[in-house]
Amino acid sequence: MCSKIIITKKDKQSDWYKDNIEEPVRGIVKLLRDNGFNTQSSCGHSMTVQCEFLPDGPINRLHNLLFNNGFRNYMIITCVEVIDGHQYPWIRINFNQTIDQAMKIKRYVIPPRKVVTEK
Repeated sequence: MCSKIIITKKDKQSDWYKDNIEEPVRGIVKLLRDNGFNTQSSCGHSMTVQCEFLPDGPINRLHNLLFNNGFRNYMIITCVEVIDGHQYPWIRINFNQTIDQAMKIKRYVIPPRKVVTEK
C-alpha cells in the first residue's frame, strides 16, 4: 500500500527557510520577508541580516547634492542604532576620490551673506 504526501505551498516555503537560512536568524529573516522587506543576505554566526533599501527623502537628497556637485564614487552609509529602545540615527559618507578632485569638476562660489539691520 502506497501513501501519497501532498506538500502545500506553505510547507515548501518552510522547507526553503530551513534549507537556506541559518537557524539563529531564520525567524528574523522570515519576519522581515513576511512584512515586505527583501532580505539579500544573512549570517547566523554574526547575527546579521542585510535588506534591500530604496533611498528616498534625505538620503536621496544627499545623493543628488553630491552627484550634482561632481562626486562620482562614494558610499552613503545609514545606521539607526537602537539602545534600550531609543534610536540613535546617523549617516556616514565614504569617498573613493578626494574632495579636491570633485571640487575641480564644479567650483563653488559662495555668495556674500545679506545682513539685515532693523531701523
